[in-house]
Amino acid sequence: MSADDQYAVNQCLDALNYSQANISGYKVGSAIVALNENGAFGIFDGCNIELATSKVWHAEEVALVKAISAGYRNILKCFVTSTGEQQCAACCGYCMQHLMYANPDCEIIVVNPDGSVKLRTTVRERNGPLAYLGKGRLD
Repeated sequence: MSADDQYAVNQCLDALNYSQANISGYKVGSAIVALNENGAFGIFDGCNIELATSKVWHAEEVALVKAISAGYRNILKCFVTSTGEQQCAACCGYCMQHLMYANPDCEIIVVNPDGSVKLRTTVRERNGPLAYLGKGRLD
């Protein structure tokens, strides 16, 4: 694993500390690796936030919004982890949809709580030739 990927894994795991999982009981952390228009590299973390009003933000969604709002729109990788031992999916359908808009070739890496890689795939691999490439895609 590269030093940058290890840093992203650490950010992903650290994000678990900020999770607000009062509804589901599952803390989720994520880190998005992206480039801006000048080619500068950035890593953006996110955690799930669950409010009593039933509003829920997924960790991947939070990290993605942080990256895009900072001008980092070339999304390369999405790291995700959870306190749920059963997690083996590479993002839920909702987060996968966001990543399809951002970059169908984005790599998704599911990380165990000890930092080891559980699953590595891409949006396109998970969704096949139907990965969304149309209206609403990031430019």
